[in-house]
Amino acid sequence: MKKRFSIRTLLIVTTITAIVLALPIRGAIRQRQGREWVAAQRGRVSFQHNYGQNFRGENIKAGSNLIGLGIAIFGIDLFDTVTGIVFDCDTLVDLAPLRYLPSVRVIGINIDMADEIDFSPLTKLPELEEIHFTKWTNLNEQQLDFLERLLPNVEIISESHPNRVRRK
Repeated sequence: MKKRFSIRTLLIVTTITAIVLALPIRGAIRQRQGREWVAAQRGRVSFQHNYGQNFRGENIKAGSNLIGLGIAIFGIDLFDTVTGIVFDCDTLVDLAPLRYLPSVRVIGINIDMADEIDFSPLTKLPELEEIHFTKWTNLNEQQLDFLERLLPNVEIISESHPNRVRRK
């Protein structure tokens, strides 16, 4: 007599499969939300591997047809992580949506920032290695002091304060 799977076994396997698949899909959805926020700020993102497209959204040749097909069906966010962001168009007033991009390593800010901007969301970026502020950001001494205390392991470059560049 053939052994059959019970309904209980089928339900358990289905539940475990759903949980295992939900984690990367949730991460991809959150990353897409973060990329959409960056785009709404008229900023740009760059990906770790650039499978399928580069930071300008231009298609590039993917290393594998299977990856290329997966990107076409499910989107780039399931296959690659955002590691760089550049803000250079609109005044930056809020950094809270960066929590959707936890794999960011480098941030470039090339625009004016609101005086009361809250830098604390940057602490939610465990991979952050460098923040580069150009002279157009109007980063003041108090903000720079606060950032240096807030992010002790991050290289902070401020073109407005060339004598205070802190390297890792």
